[in-house]
Amino acid sequence: MSLADYGQNVLNAVLGKKTKDAEPFTTNGMSANLVISGSVITLLLLFAVAYGAARLSYCYNIHVGNGAMAATGWSILAFFFNAIYYPFYGLFLNPLCAEGMRNVAKGGKRF
Repeated sequence: MSLADYGQNVLNAVLGKKTKDAEPFTTNGMSANLVISGSVITLLLLFAVAYGAARLSYCYNIHVGNGAMAATGWSILAFFFNAIYYPFYGLFLNPLCAEGMRNVAKGGKRF
C-alpha cells in the first residue's frame, strides 16, 4: 500500500465514505463449526470436573466405611455441586493429609 492510498483511506474514513473493498473483519463472521466445537469442548471439560468431584466423593465415602447407596447419593450431590465440594474436600475431608499427620513418627531409635 502506497502512502497516497493510505492517505486516501484515512480521508475516506474521516468523511464517512465507503470504499470499494470492505474491511476483512466486517465480511468474515465466526463460523458455526467454531462455535459448536468450542461449546462441545467446554461441556466436556465441565463434565470431567463434575465427574472428578463425584468420583472423589464416592471413594472418600467408601474409605470412611459408608455403604454403596450412601456413597452414591453423596457422589450425585458432589457431581451437581462440584464448585462447593472441591474446596470442602480440600479443606476438611482430605483423608491423605489427615493420615499423614497421624502417622508421623515421634522419636525412635537412631542408628
